[in-house]
Amino acid sequence: MKTQRIQGLTLALAAAGFATIYDIITRFGSSGITPWQILLTRAVFGLALTAVLARAFNLNPLGRNRPGMLLTGLILVVGVLCFIFALFRLPVFEAVLLLYLYPVFAALFSPFLVDERIGLKLWTLIAIAFCGTAFVLWPQGTVSEVNGGHLLGVGSGFCHGLALTLVRRFSRHNGAVTPFFYFCAVGGVVSAVAVGLSPASTPLSLEGWAALGGIAVTAGLAQLCMIKSATCISSAEVGIIGMSEIVFGGLASYVLFSEAVGLRQILGGVLVISSAIVLALDTTRDAAGLREPARARPPRQSGAHSVD
Repeated sequence: MKTQRIQGLTLALAAAGFATIYDIITRFGSSGITPWQILLTRAVFGLALTAVLARAFNLNPLGRNRPGMLLTGLILVVGVLCFIFALFRLPVFEAVLLLYLYPVFAALFSPFLVDERIGLKLWTLIAIAFCGTAFVLWPQGTVSEVNGGHLLGVGSGFCHGLALTLVRRFSRHNGAVTPFFYFCAVGGVVSAVAVGLSPASTPLSLEGWAALGGIAVTAGLAQLCMIKSATCISSAEVGIIGMSEIVFGGLASYVLFSEAVGLRQILGGVLVISSAIVLALDTTRDAAGLREPARARPPRQSGAHSVD
């Protein structure tokens, strides 16, 4: 049991590490590459990975509640695109931090989509998280500092929070691979159409193809490690360890590319991360479900990100 737990913790930390590499490549190594090309590459690689997993473990990636899962996949695609566009415009620390608002948005959606109540404690945590967001959005105390990248970052957190809540709603009849499959399938169609409609551009250089390959592999490995870690430790622990992506990304971008992080951003990060951790560890909503067996909800599953 101890060995399994160590394996789960190691895999969750590896997922955060691969996600950080993905963030860094997307931010600094994607010159001449469009977000649509990044999404298309991720989708193709992800579909191949899903096929391997389905064959190896005899899984049905289509799952049930297919219209709902199709909607979930579409929302994830929008969230990932928002995150990619945000990385093109913001420092890594800010973009990833805004993405990790998703537990806060998931808590806001849960009363409507999975019939969970929000008490005073959760409302307080949500308010603290949004105060932290304010520190990030106005790092110098002026509204003029806010740009489209910040709005896209908040949008990525919003979409991932909504998608996570829908995954929990449909998780009773679907495995962990199913949402990933629908994300890749919808993302492949959307990005292929967008690439086809885009004006002809300069062919990618060898460095561009290498960057796309690195993005696809690191995103796929992050997702795979996260899925596997969730079979060894709790979803809350996976999510909390995943937040180390914020720290790893901020440090890597500073050390490698001198991308500074201000005091206000750090304070905002502390507020957002601490609120998200307490939200992830909160068991009162699940306990409420156990007290009402007639309306029992499916078990909580880990979110995406993150791998974005």
